[in-house]
Amino acid sequence: PFGECADTGCSDSGPRVDLRNVATHEFGHFLGLAHSDVEGATMYCAAYSRDVSKRYLGQDDIDGLCAVYPPEQETVIVKRRDGCALGGEAGGGLAFALLMLLAGRRRRR
Repeated sequence: PFGECADTGCSDSGPRVDLRNVATHEFGHFLGLAHSDVEGATMYCAAYSRDVSKRYLGQDDIDGLCAVYPPEQETVIVKRRDGCALGGEAGGGLAFALLMLLAGRRRRR
């Protein structure tokens, strides 16, 4: 079963899969990240029952985001015939800003 687990992890009587854990990992895919081979990274290719560690970005995840969205390059969503894509023209850099907020949230806890 899916649900929201305590920050210390899912209990034996509660959900086995933490939705915040899954959502953070899947949002990484949405932003263009692939699976990582670094165990413990949010984008690691496996998840374990009752785990809550993927709720927050690890250094490997942050490095991947900085490679996809270089801090010195602003990004913008560009409309194309087959859908939308991220481009490197002048824009707001909203996706990068959101991820940096998530990374900062982990450091404050």
